[in-house]
Amino acid sequence: MRRERTLLQHEVDILNQKLTQELLALKDELKGMFDDRKMDVRMEQRAMESKVSDVPFFPIKNRPTYIRIDPRVKLQDYCHA
Repeated sequence: MRRERTLLQHEVDILNQKLTQELLALKDELKGMFDDRKMDVRMEQRAMESKVSDVPFFPIKNRPTYIRIDPRVKLQDYCHA
C-alpha cells in the first residue's frame, strides 16, 4: 500500500512538472503574441502620423493663422473651436 502511494505521488509530481512547463511555454508564447501586436500597433500609429503630417495646412475663416487639418476630426469642429 505504501509503495503504491509512493509511486502515485511520484507520477503526480512528474505530471505536475510537465503541466508547469507547458503553462510557462504558453505564457511565453502569449507574451510574444502581445509584444508582436504592440509593435504592429506602433508601426500603424507611425504610419498614420506620417500621413497626417503630409496633410497640407488650410486657412480657417476669421483666423489669422493656418492650422493643420486632421482627417480624423470633422471640419466643423475646427470652425467652432
